[in-house]
Amino acid sequence: MEESNQKAHHTDMYNSSELILRRGQSFRITLEFSKPLNDWQSIVFTAQTGPPDAQAHNTTAQFALSNSWTSGLWSAVLESSPGNSLQVIMCSPANAIIGRYRLSVSIAIMGEISTYSLGQFILLFNPWCLDDDVYMANEDERQEYVLNDHGIIFMGNEKHVVPLGWNYGQFERNILSICMDILDRSLNYQADPATDCSQRNSPIYVGRVISAMINSNEDYGVLEGKWEKDFSDGVDPNHWNGSVEILWTWQRDEYKPVKYGQCWVFAAVMCTALRCLGIPTRVITNFNSAHNTDANMNVDLHYDAEGKFLETSDDSIWNFHVWNESWFMRRDLGYFYSGWQVLDSTPQEQSQGIYRCGPSSVIAVKEGDVHLGYDTPFVFAEVNADRVTWILHKDGSKEKAHSDTKYVGQCISTKAVGSDTRIDVTHNYKYPEGSPEEREVFEKASRNMGYYRPPPEQIGNRHNTTNNRIRNEPPMRPVSPAGPNLPETPLGYTQPSTPARNASPSTPARNASPSTPARNASPSTPARNASPSTPARNAFPPTPTRNSLPSSPTRNVFPPTPERNTSSPSVLSPSPRRNAVSPSREGSALPPRPTDGFRVTPTIPPLEGPDISGKFKLLSPLVVGDDINLLLFLKNLTPYHRPVKVNLSASCILYTGRRVNDIFTDQKSLIISPSQDAHISLQIPYSHYQGCLNNGNMIQVVALCELPFGEKVLITKDLVLENPPIYIKVLGAAVHQQTMTLEIRFTNPLTVAVKDCYLVVEGSGLVDGQLSAVVPFLKPKEKIRFKVELTPYRTGIRQLIVNFKCKYFSIKGYKQLEVVSF
Repeated sequence: MEESNQKAHHTDMYNSSELILRRGQSFRITLEFSKPLNDWQSIVFTAQTGPPDAQAHNTTAQFALSNSWTSGLWSAVLESSPGNSLQVIMCSPANAIIGRYRLSVSIAIMGEISTYSLGQFILLFNPWCLDDDVYMANEDERQEYVLNDHGIIFMGNEKHVVPLGWNYGQFERNILSICMDILDRSLNYQADPATDCSQRNSPIYVGRVISAMINSNEDYGVLEGKWEKDFSDGVDPNHWNGSVEILWTWQRDEYKPVKYGQCWVFAAVMCTALRCLGIPTRVITNFNSAHNTDANMNVDLHYDAEGKFLETSDDSIWNFHVWNESWFMRRDLGYFYSGWQVLDSTPQEQSQGIYRCGPSSVIAVKEGDVHLGYDTPFVFAEVNADRVTWILHKDGSKEKAHSDTKYVGQCISTKAVGSDTRIDVTHNYKYPEGSPEEREVFEKASRNMGYYRPPPEQIGNRHNTTNNRIRNEPPMRPVSPAGPNLPETPLGYTQPSTPARNASPSTPARNASPSTPARNASPSTPARNASPSTPARNAFPPTPTRNSLPSSPTRNVFPPTPERNTSSPSVLSPSPRRNAVSPSREGSALPPRPTDGFRVTPTIPPLEGPDISGKFKLLSPLVVGDDINLLLFLKNLTPYHRPVKVNLSASCILYTGRRVNDIFTDQKSLIISPSQDAHISLQIPYSHYQGCLNNGNMIQVVALCELPFGEKVLITKDLVLENPPIYIKVLGAAVHQQTMTLEIRFTNPLTVAVKDCYLVVEGSGLVDGQLSAVVPFLKPKEKIRFKVELTPYRTGIRQLIVNFKCKYFSIKGYKQLEVVSF
């Protein structure tokens, strides 16, 4: 078999001696014989995947050598027969099962049949093939979401986004073979190998299996999750630099789960596996991500009367959560829902008895179509749930302090195509916060949460349904632009008009009863040629507004979302926001609100909202090793003096929002003059949080303000402390297969000495595996310099990742290098 096949199939980057092909695309083979092949009657090829005895499950294809192609089937055409050889062009169908194939040929001459084994090859999904369900029209996006073996993952919080370099390494030695092992070690394969293999033609099925296998909660999957501080029996999730070492470790240890992973590690390894198999995939970060366990669309957070967070509910809001989006068609739902699909391998909740999530159509999430599979209600809540804050009193009673409809689902982010910049894709998941569309979709989803029914597990053999949309709606509707870095609408594309939203409360699911989610047929043929950032695959004619509904503007055309208010943390109060005081009230002699020694005048309506508002303000940069200095600003919103008792606290938190170490408490009392500001200074010494920081360097400060007659205002702020930078300098040119030198500089940020430190260098195409060095001792504030030699083995843009780690911190940096040919 000819090596030129792999270049034509975009598989020449794989560090493998096996023939690797993509489905739906022709390839050439040459059959060599000891003598000319004359008088042959028939030549029949057999391509088989899965168990040898699984012919009944469409895992075996037999096809004869002929003079023409057979559309949609395995085919072989004789190209030429020079000398003692036959040159044959073969082609697999665009919906062929992916996996490892055995190829053989049976030749009939003079009534005798001889069978020869031709070897094995691996067949992958093909984003370059127009008829493949994973087809992606834009070449730049195929390069990014299939062929790019490094990337950026965004962490931190919505006000302080931190980029993390990651080595996906899908083309590295043995990684493709390990990805095949992931499929073959799944629970589905163990239960019924033939049925499992027969469904691997569907990216829906493969994505769902991979989602379950990246975590190890029900099986011997790749990663074991852990969110506590003690990782002494494994690897701290913050110390991983890429997926390659994790997958190698899993195979080397005979497929025992690797310890340990957290959400960004799960998502990164899943990105490696899906890109390796040919499914376009990217990593998504959702800031202020809700984990709603009871499907009521509310995340309930409880604090005691002193402002300490109480873990009395399974609900939580993570500072950030990382999942994947994969690009493919949804024949099971209808073409309208094709495009980006959410897949999440972090073990949060079970889906049909297994810890996995998705694929859930991003369009279904945006439109509130939560009755559709897979796991759409859970994903919808992650980006849309309301945050409800309660004060829990000692007698067991609780009062509702605040309900925030805008806090969850902020700055949903991914890496831009062709650069390391961040793009915001929040608009793909929901309409602008506070807009009529956003609240309408939320209410529709809330009504329909109870109608979600998990789809059947048999995916690959299901009929191609196109009846989940109202007639005349476009098969795949475009979403609004993502920004200058990633155009959402292809050149020359005319956005179709879109049906108006049905506002009738009796028909919450677009003219479909919640108990009958199937909808009228959409166009039977999916259009193609669209940018992957839009769900549409081709320019289709404008679609008229539904006749049964009043006309309205196109849904996806709306003014740009105003910039979110990120200047201050949430101010929580027992009642709605204060109304502005009218001029007639400002000049009147009104009695103060009830306090000791005053009576309430029943004829005077009380002012609405809290008496005070507040926010924290930083006085100095947040750097690991430095003291933390803040001011709490309080504003009296009334024309009267207001006494306030302030309970201050601070805790080190996990990025999941869980408090793990209380590091500071204090109490202050003050009286704020009418309509005036007051402030309280707050300092948290490094000694208080030394040794308490967890992954992400996150601290939450809380101020619970008590006013007369029990009114309480809760003010919170999440802090992310910066690690000092690592400086990477290239000394000379980066040339393919020539040794190069880099200089790495770093300063100990602490006022104490650290010991037993490690420097790790990693990067696909630059380092085969990892380079490491031991730093036994580092003085307080000491500067250190390393020189590292490496030999690039791939050309193009490469990413070098450097990690300096010890007991107290793990500090990472990355640098892009362009490796040129000699």
